[in-house]
Amino acid sequence: MQYFASPETWVISLQAMIRRHLAMNKLRYQIRDGSQGLNYARQQGLASAQLHENTLQQLKSEKNPPIGVVKSVLHMLSNNDVDFHEDLVIEELRQKVIESIRENNQLDSQVSMIDVQIALLLKNVVTLDEVVKLSNAFFHRNRKMQQQRKFSELVSGNSQNHDLRSVDKTSREKLELYQQLVYLLQTEPMYLARLMSVAGGHSERKGQRKLDATVLALFGYGTNAREECLLINLCKVTFVACIVQEIKHVQSIQEFMRGNYTFMKLVVQVNRGAKERAFFSSLFSPLVKKVINNRDLDLETNPMVIYQKCINQEELATGQPSSRPFNVNQSEALQSPDVVQILSEHVESLRLMTDEFLNAIIQTVNSVPYGMRAIARELRIVMEEAFPDEHPEEIIKTLGNFIYYRYLSPAITAPEQYDVINCEVSPIQRRNLAEISKMLQQISSGKSFDSRNTHLSVLNDYIKEASQKLSRWFVELTDVEEPEDHFGMDPLADHTSTQKPTVYIHPTELYHIHQLLEEHADYIEHQKSGILHAILQDLGEAPTDVNLTVPLRLLRLELVDRRDGLPDDTNGGGDVKKLLLDTKRLIILVIQVQSGPTLEAILNEPVTEEHERIWEIVREEQFPSTGTDKEIEMANRERNFKFGYKNASMDVKSLSFAKLKSFATKLHAYLMQHGVIAESPGYQSIINMIAMDITKKGERRKLRNAEIKKLQNILAHLEEKRNFLIGQGESYKEYLDSCMKNMAEKRGKKQKFVFPFTRQYFHIKNLQKRGLVPKFGSFKYSAKTLYDRGIIVDLAGVSPKLYSRITIILSMDRAGIITFEGYFPLLNTQDLHVDVHYEDLLQTQYEGVQTIKVLDGMATVNVNLLIYLINKK
Repeated sequence: MQYFASPETWVISLQAMIRRHLAMNKLRYQIRDGSQGLNYARQQGLASAQLHENTLQQLKSEKNPPIGVVKSVLHMLSNNDVDFHEDLVIEELRQKVIESIRENNQLDSQVSMIDVQIALLLKNVVTLDEVVKLSNAFFHRNRKMQQQRKFSELVSGNSQNHDLRSVDKTSREKLELYQQLVYLLQTEPMYLARLMSVAGGHSERKGQRKLDATVLALFGYGTNAREECLLINLCKVTFVACIVQEIKHVQSIQEFMRGNYTFMKLVVQVNRGAKERAFFSSLFSPLVKKVINNRDLDLETNPMVIYQKCINQEELATGQPSSRPFNVNQSEALQSPDVVQILSEHVESLRLMTDEFLNAIIQTVNSVPYGMRAIARELRIVMEEAFPDEHPEEIIKTLGNFIYYRYLSPAITAPEQYDVINCEVSPIQRRNLAEISKMLQQISSGKSFDSRNTHLSVLNDYIKEASQKLSRWFVELTDVEEPEDHFGMDPLADHTSTQKPTVYIHPTELYHIHQLLEEHADYIEHQKSGILHAILQDLGEAPTDVNLTVPLRLLRLELVDRRDGLPDDTNGGGDVKKLLLDTKRLIILVIQVQSGPTLEAILNEPVTEEHERIWEIVREEQFPSTGTDKEIEMANRERNFKFGYKNASMDVKSLSFAKLKSFATKLHAYLMQHGVIAESPGYQSIINMIAMDITKKGERRKLRNAEIKKLQNILAHLEEKRNFLIGQGESYKEYLDSCMKNMAEKRGKKQKFVFPFTRQYFHIKNLQKRGLVPKFGSFKYSAKTLYDRGIIVDLAGVSPKLYSRITIILSMDRAGIITFEGYFPLLNTQDLHVDVHYEDLLQTQYEGVQTIKVLDGMATVNVNLLIYLINKK
């Protein structure tokens, strides 16, 4: 109290302290009670989350999760409207893609037909000019007959038995079949893989080289992204097929890789292109130049060779024969101090030079051409699957040895052949390069020098260290994406591009592959009804005497897919997917209302009034009638089930629960009957599907979004192609019309001399008098004249003796339309008048039809000679 001025002050301070103490205690109680409530809520949340996680883990881990567990996490599909809507969007986009592809294929066929008509038109015009030039019998009285015969021979194209460039239906159809065949071989690599396996094992070396060259030509030597991707896929399938076939006959991976199989040759051929040569040049050029520019460099490591060189140098220096024996074995040579010293120097130089090459190689992961990396990746995967008992390190070493020996080594030992250098290599320089290459091969195999090479055992520690570096490089080399991802290829890419895939190939190569496929068709494709058998059957026998009958120029093939390239779900498959999607949605609605041990028990259990009452609540939650406009629109769209694309939609919300269950049961039974849903106890299969939808919801949503974007992009490209084809067709049609118009105007402008008082003279006078002169000319003949020229073959029911009394008039008032008029005086036949389109005549000629009927079937005329007459006039 001595510190306070008065007792009153002391009492006031004491009261303040007591009040403070009470207030703090009250606050502590409030905080403690509040935190207990907070902890309780937090613990509840954690427990709920843990339970939820445990349920998810159970769904993921159990092969057949109970329906009760699936039902407990159906709330995770609370956004199922969005998910199902995206599924519907994907299926609708796929159907649009299919329809667009079909429409584009039809447009492409129409454009091709117009292109054929243009080719036929130009061919007939050029052929007529050739006839005029070639005919040297101008004053011969049978000149017209000779010209007509020559024209008929030229347009028929029979002089080139195997010329696929001929503009006739047979050649065009055969050309299209070959285009379909090459497309099939490119996109279905198993055919070529089997062919190379069976033909490569039985053919001579020359035949093998021809087959290899032909295969590369089929893929355009991998010069663009599409062909390179397909060629890599061929390599993959080829060595998979080879390993499956040969694994029965080998004991280890090392034994297998020592073989000389077809896929190894193919890999070597594939990786000798321009990109590979550029890579070899950038990698090895400085190193190889360093080796060959060092005139004093000698990397010989054979003790006997070094020993003999020492004797030669001794004899050159002294001029006297050496007292040492010339022919000694390795151990005797190593007893010479000079040999040991020189060998030590050479080994050290070899180690240093090899290390330079090695360091350069292991720094090139990202610059190695993708093709080699992709092949290495696939080869590693296949070998790991084929030899599961082999240690991964052994597989990597074996793979690395293969890559080095088949891919890198040739560029070191023969640098001038791979554009590494452009100068000649002397024998000693080549031996130096060979020593470096052998050392790198030893490193790639990871093997130390054994007792037979004790003089090189000093390098074993280096080999062990270097081998680990190179193995890491090989592992990094195989870490690469799939070819389709790398090249951005899509199964529908060929149908979205405005340019068809094109291959240039010599006809003899094409006929050679045709012949091989024909010989081994049953082995290549086991099913007689397969697409390869169908194409080969349509092609007929492969030409054999082709060397004398085919042109020397390369053939341009615009590849087409016989199968139209449509997805697998074109024939109702899209409807099946939609039915499965709708069935899962109905099952989810059913199990939200009813409970039971299995789905089968639930579907078989009778519906009660309680179930109907619960269904009213569920359907209002699933398809709400209130909310934002977007929510209501979404609900209205989702409540209308179409049960396939071709069926009318049905409002599920308007159904009773009994009707809903009936639909779900029938759909489920239908899909089981057709194998879409596997039969299982208690209908567990579809429950497993729903469980998978729940556990992979996030992943599936990402995939759906990516799929939607991809399909939208494909549709955009298909629309671009559609517009391109429409524009191309219109421009072709305009060009064809202009050509025919120009030809007609050219004919009309010709002022041909007409002999006075002839049939044609009076015909023109009569037309002029009536003001009916056709714009592009008119010509009057007797049927006998046309019969004598071979144009008319027959007049139905009329004797040739009466042909002179029948008048035939050919005129053209509109470009491309020839009017035939037939007058039959003294015969009980009415006069005939008919228009014939010039395009139809060209189409008839293209199809190889020799004669057609005109004038309502009254007259049979020779197509080629009629076209000749029209062109000439």
